Amino acid sequence: MSDKRTNQTQQLIYEALLTYMQNGASFQGLTVTDIAEAAHISRQTFYNHYANLESIILIPVQGYVDNFFEQFAKAPDFNGERLVTTLYQGWLGHMDLFRLLIWAKLDNEFMTILRDFNIRIMQLSHTSKINAPLISSTLAGATFSFLKFTLIDEYKKWPEKEAISTFLTITNYGRDLFN
Repeated sequence: MSDKRTNQTQQLIYEALLTYMQNGASFQGLTVTDIAEAAHISRQTFYNHYANLESIILIPVQGYVDNFFEQFAKAPDFNGERLVTTLYQGWLGHMDLFRLLIWAKLDNEFMTILRDFNIRIMQLSHTSKINAPLISSTLAGATFSFLKFTLIDEYKKWPEKEAISTFLTITNYGRDLFN
């Protein structure tokens, strides 16, 4: 299957899922058949692209985080403030994907992706701590809560700089990831 056709099919599937969310459906009540019918594809075509409904969300989330890491790793002056600012602004551009993540109750899966991202940041900055898994997991939970609170629960109520500054203060500017 060509990349163009693959991308088109995946976009149809994604848009079908997004429509269900926007119409107030329950993610837990959806089936692959529902999504396939809404996308005007067969169940087999769905399974050629995704293993399950969750992967419609988690594959792009993982791709976004991986791409973000690659871009961040190339920056000569990476630090906690730059990390949080770029991450926050990046998710502003992926609000539908973040809303799908919340709607599907994939919090734990997202925090695992963030934890692994944090571990990669620690490796990149040559930070070696015996409690690295705890630090990475704690910061992942804090990051998820921050994003959910500022992008979903209280969106547009906090000025961006104030929200980021508060998060940086709470997390000690991510110093445990960098030194």
